[in-house]
Amino acid sequence: MLAIEARRIVHLRTEIQGLERDIAELEAEASELRAVAGHADDELYRELLARRQGFVFPEETRVLPLTPGGGDLR
Repeated sequence: MLAIEARRIVHLRTEIQGLERDIAELEAEASELRAVAGHADDELYRELLARRQGFVFPEETRVLPLTPGGGDLR
């Protein structure tokens, strides 16, 4: 009976540690999102975020460089 309880306690502690890691990751993500939301009125910041996602202005042309070994244009 003691072995069963000991195994259950070890399992529960492992689960608790995993959940605590998940909580820490979610809190870090929430903090990052709050920082982004804090720049809601900053037009330059929003433009930077959009450009990181590949957006361009209508009058711009997007140029994608070839990766090394990715092809030959001959």
